[in-house]
Amino acid sequence: MSAWIFQGNPDQFDVDAYVRRESEVLWTVRQAHYAKDMCVGDRVFIWRSAGAARGRAGVVAIGKIIETPRERTDDQHALALWRDPEAGRVAALRVGIKIDLGEDAQLLDRKTIATTDTLHDLMILKMANQTNYKISAAEESSLLALWNHAPQKPGRNPPWARDELLLALEFYLRAGLRDDRDPEVVALSEVLRSLPIYADRPDPERFRNANAVALKLANFRSIDQPGRGMAAASELDRRVWDEFHAQPAELRVLADAIRQSAAAADRVAVANPEEDEDEVAEGRLLYRLHRSRERHSGLVRDKKQRVLRECGRLACEVCGFDFHEVYGERGAGFAECHHRVALATTGETTTRLADLALVCANCHRVIHRGKPWPTVEGLRAEVRGLRVNAPKGRT
Repeated sequence: MSAWIFQGNPDQFDVDAYVRRESEVLWTVRQAHYAKDMCVGDRVFIWRSAGAARGRAGVVAIGKIIETPRERTDDQHALALWRDPEAGRVAALRVGIKIDLGEDAQLLDRKTIATTDTLHDLMILKMANQTNYKISAAEESSLLALWNHAPQKPGRNPPWARDELLLALEFYLRAGLRDDRDPEVVALSEVLRSLPIYADRPDPERFRNANAVALKLANFRSIDQPGRGMAAASELDRRVWDEFHAQPAELRVLADAIRQSAAAADRVAVANPEEDEDEVAEGRLLYRLHRSRERHSGLVRDKKQRVLRECGRLACEVCGFDFHEVYGERGAGFAECHHRVALATTGETTTRLADLALVCANCHRVIHRGKPWPTVEGLRAEVRGLRVNAPKGRT
C-alpha cells in the first residue's frame, strides 16, 4: 500500500467546500507516472495550497482511494466549485477518494508540518507546484499522528432558514450564478449575516459567508438546470424553488420586505422560535415581526374590549370557537389577535383595531400557513362549507 498527498489550489478550486460537503470526491492525477501505483485503500492527505492570497496552507482532510485513476470529467458537485467550470469538464485522469475525517479536524498547517523532524523533507515543501506526491510509510505515520492531534473544528452552522433562501433565490432569478468574489454576492452575504434569525452560529467565520452564498446559488442552479450547479440541494431549497421560481415579482416583494424589516428586528427575540416557522410563506423574520405586532398588549386589550362591548363574547371569527364557553373561567378573555394584512405587504405601518381579527390558535396557524394568506372571511366560508358537507357525527 502507498500513501499520498494530493494538492489543490484555492485560486482555481474551492478545496475546503468540496471536502466539507462531499463524502466521496474526485481528484485529478497530473503526475500520470504515479497512476499505476495508486490502489484502492491507499491513504490520501488533501492539501490546500496558500494561493495568491497567501493564506494558511496545509492538510484540510484525509481519506482513502476507492477508485483507481481513469479518464473522466469532474463530478457534478465539483463543477460549481471551479473558478472556471470548463476546467472540470475537460476529461482527465481522476481518482476517487472517500473522505473519512474531513469534518473532525482543523487545518494541519504547513508550518507545523515543516517543523516536524520526520516531515521537513516532504517533497511538497520543496517543490510546491505539483498535484500528486507519493510519501513514505514513515511520513504517512507522522502526518496521521499530527492530524489526530489537530484542534477540533467548530460545529456545523444551522441549515438555511426560509428567509435566507428567499433572499438567495431572488438573487439567483435576478442575477444568475455568481462566484464568491462577486460584489453583489458579498453584499448579500452581509445582509444574511445581519439577519437576527440564528443566535447560535457554531462557525461564525463561515456562517453565510460569500462562499456559502455562492454554493447556495449553485444549489438553485442544480434544480433549475439538472446536471449543472451543485446537486446537494435540500428539501426546503426545492420547496422554495417550487413556490417562487415562476413568481419573481412576488418573490421580490417578500425579499424587499425581509431586507427592510431586518433593521426593525432587533426587538424580536431570536431565541425560542415558534413551531413550524419554516412552513410560513413569508419566512421566520417577517413572521416574528408580524406576530410581535399582533401581540401588542395595548392593541390586543382594546380589540377584545370592543368585541366584548359589541358582541358580548370572544369567539373565533373563523370557526366560532369560544374559549370561555368551553373552558369556563379558565378560558375567559382568551383569544388571539390576527393582523389581516401581511407585514410583507404593508411594511411598517400604524395598526388600527379594524386591521385585527380575533381567532383561535388553530385557525391562526392555518391562516399563516396559507400562500397567499386566506382572508378571515374566506376561511370562515370554507369551514362552514366543510361543516355543511361533513358526514353525520363529524360536524
